[in-house]
Amino acid sequence: MYDATIIIPCFNTEKYLQQCLTSALSQEDVRLQIIFIDDCSTDGSLSLATDIASQHPDLIVLSNPKNIGQARSRNRGLDIAEGRYIIFLDSDDYFASTTSVRDWIDHADRHSSEICVANYIVLREDGTFRQHELDGLDAVLDGNGNASQNPELANVRLGCQIMYCREFLDKHDIRFSTKLRQREDRVFSSSAMIRADRVSVTNVNAFVYRKHPTSTMTRVTRDQFELFSVHMEIVKANFDSAEKDGYKLSNYMHVNGCIYWMNTFALWKNVIIEELEPATPRTVFDDLPEFVQRFLTALDNLTNQLPALYSNRHDRVVSNQVILQKEATIDAARICLEVGRFDLLRQLLLRQRIKPHDAYDLIGVSKYPWAKDALCHYLRFNRNGFYSDLELNKPVEDVFASVDRVILHIGQPKTGSSAIQDYLEENRYDLALRGVMYPVTGVNRDHGERYMRSAGHAALMRSILNSAEQPDLLETFKTHLAYEIENQPGKPHTIILSSESILSHLFTEYAFGGTISGRISKITSSLGFKNIEVVAVFREQQSWLRSLYKEVISSMHNKMFTSPREFYTKVEGLRLLDYGYLQDEISKAPNVTATHFGDYSDLRKVGADRWFSDALGLPNDIATPAERRDVNTAMSDAQALAVMLAKTLRIDSAEKDRLLAHILKNQGLRKSPYELFSDESDETLQGQAWFDTQMKKPSAPRIENLVEYSVLEAAAETPAVDSVQIERLKKQNADLRASIQDIRNTLSWRITSPLRAVRRLPKSMRGR
Repeated sequence: MYDATIIIPCFNTEKYLQQCLTSALSQEDVRLQIIFIDDCSTDGSLSLATDIASQHPDLIVLSNPKNIGQARSRNRGLDIAEGRYIIFLDSDDYFASTTSVRDWIDHADRHSSEICVANYIVLREDGTFRQHELDGLDAVLDGNGNASQNPELANVRLGCQIMYCREFLDKHDIRFSTKLRQREDRVFSSSAMIRADRVSVTNVNAFVYRKHPTSTMTRVTRDQFELFSVHMEIVKANFDSAEKDGYKLSNYMHVNGCIYWMNTFALWKNVIIEELEPATPRTVFDDLPEFVQRFLTALDNLTNQLPALYSNRHDRVVSNQVILQKEATIDAARICLEVGRFDLLRQLLLRQRIKPHDAYDLIGVSKYPWAKDALCHYLRFNRNGFYSDLELNKPVEDVFASVDRVILHIGQPKTGSSAIQDYLEENRYDLALRGVMYPVTGVNRDHGERYMRSAGHAALMRSILNSAEQPDLLETFKTHLAYEIENQPGKPHTIILSSESILSHLFTEYAFGGTISGRISKITSSLGFKNIEVVAVFREQQSWLRSLYKEVISSMHNKMFTSPREFYTKVEGLRLLDYGYLQDEISKAPNVTATHFGDYSDLRKVGADRWFSDALGLPNDIATPAERRDVNTAMSDAQALAVMLAKTLRIDSAEKDRLLAHILKNQGLRKSPYELFSDESDETLQGQAWFDTQMKKPSAPRIENLVEYSVLEAAAETPAVDSVQIERLKKQNADLRASIQDIRNTLSWRITSPLRAVRRLPKSMRGR
């Protein structure tokens, strides 16, 4: 018996076929049946395969009498396959090494797997290679899983990275759908995945995937659009059939739903947008063209029974589409489809923000039980989205004067501010119905891996402090705030603004000048309200400084590379440790009619949201979820230091997010016993002496073995590490010579992707 059958359908790939077939025929220590099926190629593919087969009896060459597509061609191969396992290889790809198949089969045999997922290498069009990452599949690497227990298996999207036990396929009669001539891979793989009891995952690089910019997977045409509608209908029918047979698929379908909606935003949105042009408004579903109706119906049937997609935690590495999912843009689109708001659906597909009052209207009409939660989540991420078509019923000053009370929460940071802001954001709609408004206007929000971190209305506050240079920006904020006040679901009597960074060092980094008290006065005098109550929470100084220092150095979005002593000196110079002075200055600031000062220890006893509501006399009958969202989880000390060391490298924002994601997921760093403050010297030493002390700690992260202190220090001012420095470091660090070669190949002689550099460090340098 053959160990495996490799099925290779082909249509006009003569250019790559020699490499493909040679890689299959060169596999060592394994007996293979190789079935090549030519689908009426018009180039020399069939002739080339026939010539090669004449010297290799295990290569079977078939030729279709007419063009029947990949699905039927693969089924033809399956019908005569004799191997224990089935591998599908595209004719323009090739196996990564001569032992790829043996290693793949060995892994499957060890685990008696019905399905075995392998890794692969991407060959870009420019000839460079990229290692594919098995993101989110770590839980299945050490054994078997299944779709019910490991819904992240839905993220396995490339058909050729999956090897199947032939007996398993035959037992469940799993074949490629003959209704599809293309886009059939996921229909087949998901049908198998949901019925398999034993699915294993291996890091073996099985093959090299040749990425073509004009491949079927990225081609957007009317024909492909209609094919995908059929594709979704078949997937839905397969899921329904498996559930009737007793398979538990709810979590797998949740991940799957995210993928299909992300595909809609990534691939199919332009076809839909074209049919939703404002010039021909579609207000009724039946007004849409039939082919669009079929697509949207299939998508809705596949996903309408699922909970909010933003809550899915089994997605792959951060991408633009994953961000849309995480920030509930996709859930907002689902609701627009449900209630027939195609005007708003078009806006979302165009990546345009919908106005807060439109989101509130959707909450009122949607039947989805998760609609309120998802749309409040969506409103968190406005990120200063401005609208060009605002019409006010009254002048801005009159709108502001109609508000009875304005509450300005100004921190300090690290005193429960994130929990307060989270409570206000997740209950924004219920508070609005009671006349309490937490505006979307002027909010600030991180991107990427730490997308849930909020600085409250820091963008609005910065516009006030920078109003001399950008007066129009402040006026735009005020206009939008007035518009939002006029369009609340309930008449607002109280407005809450929050920006913890006011009582921190942060605003000094924007060169606003003046003292902390001067900046507080400018904010309260410029907001446009005459009745401001200020809330501030203070924390014991040493505890506060340590916590704030750790947060500052663990941010990828500043250049802070400093010792605790130097940071403390800076904070002390701003008089941020003189709580009496700060309270006096807050109390006498313009337009401040009342102050509410709290102690962090009291706030911790009752919870930030409860303390805030009780202190301000706000509605306290809104239920706080028992399980809070992960909005500001502290890193370990080792992770914080690793970020400080690595963020000085020259990287763009996307690479920062990837590096941060790697550090956050690194269990060695997460569980490291390293402590930033283990003895008195940690708070007294400065500069090189402090750095050397940290590096002598046995459990400290070892990124400094790649980039020395002087380079990091210089990079903090001018973040560049060039090829000359790389060469010098290569000579100085004999133990890194091998990995430096990898770094040079990957990073083009300049550190532009420290994520890969960190991943390639010896294990002893990644933290224990």
